Amino acid sequence: MLLFFSNSHEITADLIDLRQALGYRQWNIISVGYGTRIAQLLMRDDTKGTRSVMMDSLEPASPFPSPGCCE
Repeated sequence: MLLFFSNSHEITADLIDLRQALGYRQWNIISVGYGTRIAQLLMRDDTKGTRSVMMDSLEPASPFPSPGCCE
């Protein structure tokens, strides 16, 4: 995992692979700042592997509204 050239979705996929490689059925996630974005993606993409999540200094999943959402 090369963080400088990865995007949020690649980091999330790498963490899912790491959890599986370590043999963990589930894990607990603690996140701060930008890590809360990754935690939100893990909750979405790895629901069975995510046991619990603690987020501090929450970063919104999308800082910009989707086109047409607020008309």
